[in-house]
Amino acid sequence: MGIEANLESSLAEAVRRVGSQSAFARLVGKSQASVFTRLRDGKPLWAESVLAVEASTGVSKERLRPDIYPPENAPIDTDLEPTR
Repeated sequence: MGIEANLESSLAEAVRRVGSQSAFARLVGKSQASVFTRLRDGKPLWAESVLAVEASTGVSKERLRPDIYPPENAPIDTDLEPTR
């Protein structure tokens, strides 16, 4: 196991479920080094990979990228001004 063994992020969990950073890199079409860097820097999963990773690992899209897929019961921000 690599760095993901000691991390609590949803990305690290997805990597653990696939088995290795190299296998995960193949899944998302990236290099193992870019997966390591993303884990090390605490960055989220690439947006374009969320649905494939969810399907392959069972880690929900809401956990992988809550900024894109907010949980169903998340409060709606009503303080936003309408766009023109």
